[in-house]
Amino acid sequence: MIIGGDYIISYSDESLNGKLISKDGTDYIKSIKNLIDSGSSKVVTLDKGGSIGKVYVAISPIQGTSWTLVSSVPVKDVEATANNFMVIAVVAMIILILIIIFVIILTINKVITKPVNGLLAGILKVSDGDLTVHMPPSNGDEIGLICSEIDGYVQTMNSTIRSIQDKAERLKDDSNVSKAASEKMTRKADEQSESMHQIQTTMDDISNAVGELANNATQLAGAVSDLTDSGSATNDTMLELVKRAEVGHKDMNTVQRNMEDITLSMNEMNEVVTTVGKSAEKITEIVEMIDSISQQTNLLSLNASIEAARAGEAGKGFAVVADEIGNLAQNSQESAKEISNIIIEITQLIQNLAEKSQINMDSITENNEAVSKAGQSFNMIYEDLNKAAETMREMIEMMGDVNNIASSVAAISEEQSASSQEVNATVASLAASAQDIADESQGVETTANSVSDSAISINSELSKFKID
Repeated sequence: MIIGGDYIISYSDESLNGKLISKDGTDYIKSIKNLIDSGSSKVVTLDKGGSIGKVYVAISPIQGTSWTLVSSVPVKDVEATANNFMVIAVVAMIILILIIIFVIILTINKVITKPVNGLLAGILKVSDGDLTVHMPPSNGDEIGLICSEIDGYVQTMNSTIRSIQDKAERLKDDSNVSKAASEKMTRKADEQSESMHQIQTTMDDISNAVGELANNATQLAGAVSDLTDSGSATNDTMLELVKRAEVGHKDMNTVQRNMEDITLSMNEMNEVVTTVGKSAEKITEIVEMIDSISQQTNLLSLNASIEAARAGEAGKGFAVVADEIGNLAQNSQESAKEISNIIIEITQLIQNLAEKSQINMDSITENNEAVSKAGQSFNMIYEDLNKAAETMREMIEMMGDVNNIASSVAAISEEQSASSQEVNATVASLAASAQDIADESQGVETTANSVSDSAISINSELSKFKID
């Protein structure tokens, strides 16, 4: 519409063109004329009436003339356009939020959930005795560091158990050799004892058979010489067994130190799990703070909506913005709750890991006690073998004495008649010594059986672990 002074120059209702505003103009046109006269240049809202209703009106003077250009747009058309834009903006915002949530879920699943599940599966296998398992590769984060440390521990444990199995197997073989040697020594001692009894019986008849004394003395010297050779061989075997037992004793001490190192590693892992749990608790506190801020923002949005409603038409645009802020605050609050639920799940997984770790610690403690008992058994075996070796040395010395006596008997066979009673007493002493040797040999056999049983027991305990 164009207005010049008090005249309507151009208007959509052609019947009013050229008419006086003060005389023929409508209330709507007269309101515009008042705005022109007041010199206002602001966009105002006027009621045009009819089906159009309220319109936005802008006044702009036409330079070089006294005319004024009046532009008007129905309010409902402007609001329709604004509403369409608002709907598009809300839909775009919702889509953006959904994309962000999806990316966060994928990131959490990749960075936390999958590594934790892999770590948990590996720990469960280790707790079942499977030491061939490998933990997921490290990603450089805390969970990756835990996986790397546990994997190193498992590999160390695998090597340790394998070494213990090998040494236990060698110990069993050595104990079998010792057992066979002790059985042989027992048989020889029994044979010696029987020979001593035969010699004693023969010596009872020396007084009546001086002529046979020389032959018997010669036979005795030969038998004692053979027995001395056998005793020397047995002594060498016993010394070798003592050396091997000493090696086994050192190996058991090494195993005990390794078990102590494993216990320290498990304690360090428990400390790492505790640190991760505390970090999860801090994240929960941050999420709670975000939820609190969202609630306060929601309240502020509600207050703003109430104030906008009180402002009437002038506050409608502000009310829309307040509603959007309220929706964003509500979405932030829901996202915070979802993050809180995820943190709760992670915390539960960490607690499960701590419990499994404690179970492993208990198992390691039990194995450590078993290794300590095995070490004590080795100490006892080592001491018994030393005693047996000392006994064998004394026995060989006795065999040398017997050999000397037999040689002397052969040399003085002509004087045997006068000293037959003395020789008879000496042979009786030799018989008692032979019986002592037989008893000591039985003790060596018992010790060898104990070593073999201990080796079998160790192998039985170690068979619970899977290392191949």
